[in-house]
Amino acid sequence: MRAELIVSALALTLAGCVPVSNHRHHAPEVSGTLARNGVPVADAEVILTSRFYETTATGRSDADGRFRLGPLSERRLTRSVIGDPLYAYALSIRVEGEKEYPGLSGHGTGDAPERLQVTCDLGRPVGQGQSLRYCSHDRSAQSDGPAAGTPGR
Repeated sequence: MRAELIVSALALTLAGCVPVSNHRHHAPEVSGTLARNGVPVADAEVILTSRFYETTATGRSDADGRFRLGPLSERRLTRSVIGDPLYAYALSIRVEGEKEYPGLSGHGTGDAPERLQVTCDLGRPVGQGQSLRYCSHDRSAQSDGPAAGTPGR
């Protein structure tokens, strides 16, 4: 009986060491529309950045101002055993010959949401000071991962 307990304990210990593939989301897939005072903005560069993992995805708005980019994620063979991971991401917009516009940002514990649907209007900023941004997201279109964070801040 004692030998069985030792073998079982060793098996459980070794099972924790076996690499298991898992997916970590650092930033969501972001899709939406880009306008200025309601008029679509075409060919603007849209940039999604993961602040902790220094990865970036870029895309361009089409003739109707639509865009889609991301997600920023990675496949790992290990999991953290000490606490939940953190995420922080930012969406920004560049229009040729103009300043860079802050779109939105999000941060939290766990995985970033899987998807965000946003509406961006460069003629109508939301917030002011440090929280100034030009995009808002539809919370009903948001698809959260295992842990929902605080997008849109």
